[in-house]
Amino acid sequence: MFGEDFVEVFNRLNWKIDPQNSGTAIFSQAFTGLQIVVNVADGKNPQANALLQALKEIGISAGGGVNPEIPIGTFEIRIGVKE
Repeated sequence: MFGEDFVEVFNRLNWKIDPQNSGTAIFSQAFTGLQIVVNVADGKNPQANALLQALKEIGISAGGGVNPEIPIGTFEIRIGVKE
């Protein structure tokens, strides 16, 4: 189960999942796997990098991306079709 893998990752990072601050979106262009997207002005986002490392440790690879509309200091997890 792909979704359950994320619960394990968040637990490893000691992150609490807040359902009021999470959401879903449908993208017009389909993609596979995961993307961790940050604001281009954010440079190296430590939280996003920690997530990428935790994913790697449990065998999930994720790509990265930038979007100027994402608030600085935050990131988006985009989940596409499982590879």
